[in-house]
Amino acid sequence: MAGILIASALESDAGGFRAGDILVIAESALATAEERVTCLDCVEPDEESVELAERYEMDPRLVQVVREESDEIVGGIPGFLLSMTNGTLLPNAGVDGSNAPPGCVVPLPRDPDASAKRIRKEILRLCGVKVGVIVADSRTHAMRSGCSGVGLERWASAFLSQKGLDRANWPEEFQKRIGEMPKGIRFL
Repeated sequence: MAGILIASALESDAGGFRAGDILVIAESALATAEERVTCLDCVEPDEESVELAERYEMDPRLVQVVREESDEIVGGIPGFLLSMTNGTLLPNAGVDGSNAPPGCVVPLPRDPDASAKRIRKEILRLCGVKVGVIVADSRTHAMRSGCSGVGLERWASAFLSQKGLDRANWPEEFQKRIGEMPKGIRFL
């Protein structure tokens, strides 16, 4: 995937990646590249999936995929199961068919942290520059128009919640690896 991203960046007005760039990758594109597309015709729903599908007016095959991607199903409304997935409350465990071929759905990437790290390392290897990589998903909000982006990997927020925004409180080794913050990036 990094090769495709690099080629796209080179062909864009940006002319490639520069140190300090932040690359935001849509989770559906990443999951598709990681071969997470699931053809519903290949899914055999079990009895519990059939029961939930009847209760929530859903395709039992989709329910089966959602259950397999969920840590726990906590409820639902017609057309959607409400699930806990990797510590996040999500409709249908993030499984989505809007960017998939007909009759298919795309679950979230299995490990967005590992994917972001792998892409970051590959860009460094191929381009010689350190970039940030964010795997993002969109979220809608009840009674509001539009949507917002949500980063799926949590290492940065976990680090900042433990160490704070003051670089003086960050471990020396971390400060060395990060280097200076790019101009224009600051914590308020």
